[in-house]
Amino acid sequence: MKYISVALFIAAHLFPAIPSLHAATKIRDYQYFAYGDTMRAVQEDRFKLIVIVSVCESETNFQLFDLKDDPNEIRNLVDNPQYLDNLELLLAELPKLKRAYQEDDAEAPEFWSNYKPTH
Repeated sequence: MKYISVALFIAAHLFPAIPSLHAATKIRDYQYFAYGDTMRAVQEDRFKLIVIVSVCESETNFQLFDLKDDPNEIRNLVDNPQYLDNLELLLAELPKLKRAYQEDDAEAPEFWSNYKPTH
C-alpha cells in the first residue's frame, strides 16, 4: 500500500511540473479514418470531413463538421458556402493521406472505384 501512495503522490505532484508529460503534443496535422469499403474520413484540429460512397446508387456523399462548435457532429456544413475553403482543403488531403498510409485500391475497391471527389 505504501508504494501505491508514493506512485499517486508522484503522479499528482510531479507530472504537472513536466510539460512534455501533460501538454497536448500535436503529432500530426491530419487524421485519416477508414471504415470498411464504403467510408473514409479526414480530420484536422477543428473540422472533419466524412466521405461515404453508395455503391448501389453510384454516388458520393459528403459530411463536413465543425468539431469546435458541433462536437456531436449533428450539423452538416457541406452545403454552407462559408465553409467551402475547409471542405476543399480536406478533400485535397484525402488522396494524399491514402498515399501516405499506402492504402492500395485493392484494400477498398468499392470506395476508390466509386469515389467522386467533387462536391
